[in-house]
Amino acid sequence: LRCSKFSALCYIHMRLHRYFRPLVGSLLPRTGPPLLTHQLVSLKMDRFIIRKSKSSLSNASSLDGGAGLPSSANSSSTQSSSITTSGNNSSNQETADSSVQQLPAAKRQRTTTTSTEGGDPRTIISWNVNGLTTQLKKTWSEIEAFLKKEQPDVLCLQEVRMAAACAKGAKIGDGQLRRRKEAKMETAAEKKEWKLVEDTLIRACAGRYHIYWSLADSKYAGTAMLVRKPLKPSSVRYTLPCLAEASKEHQDPADPSCHPEGRIILAAFETFDLLATYAPNNGNTENSFERRATWDEALRQELRARAKPIVWIGDINIAPAWPDVSHPDWFLRQCYQGDPEDMRGQPGFTPGERARFRTLLEDCKLVDSYRHLHPATEPPPAGGPYYTWRGHPPVHQPVAKYHGKGMRIDLCLLHESLLPRLEDSAILGHSEGRIGFMGSDHCPIRATIAAAQAANVDSSGTTGAAATAAAEAQSFSASTADPAANGTTSCEGPVTASGDGDKVEGKGIGSPKATTTPFKFAKLEKIVESEHLDGSIIDLE
Repeated sequence: LRCSKFSALCYIHMRLHRYFRPLVGSLLPRTGPPLLTHQLVSLKMDRFIIRKSKSSLSNASSLDGGAGLPSSANSSSTQSSSITTSGNNSSNQETADSSVQQLPAAKRQRTTTTSTEGGDPRTIISWNVNGLTTQLKKTWSEIEAFLKKEQPDVLCLQEVRMAAACAKGAKIGDGQLRRRKEAKMETAAEKKEWKLVEDTLIRACAGRYHIYWSLADSKYAGTAMLVRKPLKPSSVRYTLPCLAEASKEHQDPADPSCHPEGRIILAAFETFDLLATYAPNNGNTENSFERRATWDEALRQELRARAKPIVWIGDINIAPAWPDVSHPDWFLRQCYQGDPEDMRGQPGFTPGERARFRTLLEDCKLVDSYRHLHPATEPPPAGGPYYTWRGHPPVHQPVAKYHGKGMRIDLCLLHESLLPRLEDSAILGHSEGRIGFMGSDHCPIRATIAAAQAANVDSSGTTGAAATAAAEAQSFSASTADPAANGTTSCEGPVTASGDGDKVEGKGIGSPKATTTPFKFAKLEKIVESEHLDGSIIDLE
């Protein structure tokens, strides 16, 4: 009830701003003071809505369980109620609006500090959802709790299985133009599924994430990338030139800028590019073998030619080595057993695929982040958090042959120049009961990458104790300098792992991570932000 009253107050306030202000201005004598009455009305309305917003939210906070995705891992460092002036990304200062300056000191609001659109994501999570609407319908509460806990800077989703918008009557593979950044909503079922996405994932992320979709012709494949604001890629691409040139299967004839199955999203950030992919399965036929080989070779050529470092994450559909499957000998006896011999075995673990992948890593100077931090020569226990894909338990049959077995086919690869910034690489699910998989047959993976200035490795490659000493000396010299001279701010905490695997702790400089407040009432905040006429928005937290 309190929330409903607050919504009504905001709505009335906006309408008064829109219609009453110009009316008052038109009634004033043209030779009189410059809109004195107009300013007075504005001041009283602003003071009223600010006071109401604080009291309503303080009373309603006990009723709201915090549903929705928080906007920062460091939410405790921000004010719980603020006015943010649009276009201001500088440090905390009182807004210059005269109506706010005249408020009593106890009610004076502060500007929320946010970083600029530049910078790099620190925490990146990838998850093959195995059908987005299916999991939202079955396990949304678990997914919401996961997102609230992890609070990723970037969330990459694969196999969303939502058809792209198209002209009415278009058929699969007919070459007609698709709007691959929009979902198809022709039938009642398609509208219902999109409504589910809006009411869950989009509603939880409203106002806090940019969402980029790349969808296929049908309910097959497809990817999405969610980027936390104020981070924003300088560019986003939905295919790779070498891939489109290599095969018609990887080319959209109506829109060369997109992959026809929505398998690629490439986002450019400040110091590295983020490539999120859903790689095609190797399959069990000659055509599928050729298709996957074409994909691997095109990716190798594309990444080898790039000058900017890259982080490649997603369902890569390859278990690179013997320790990356729970039962190696068993997997090699599955599926195709004909010629060529290097294609025998479980797709994703055949000798030919693994050999191509090793060549790709070497030529492109890429490193498997998880295996770099967690080396192994033998398969780890099947029940531990070591495998990202697991077979389903028996459902309609007495035995499910893949139950209790797993493969690590979701990977985070990064250029070797980024290794000093790699803090963590983790698998977020475990056990044959698929705990942490949230309904999918894949569990999420997470990579944590320190800010560029935070890596305590000097230009000569010094690590360990020497790097720590150098970092302490740099920290001391920075603390004695004028902070305004370099315009940087410090960030506490462990920031990097050295190139030889030794952990180094210290203070990072200029972290791009935003420090904004966890949000509630996302839809209402969006209304206020779009309608408030004096250039400010009310941060409802």
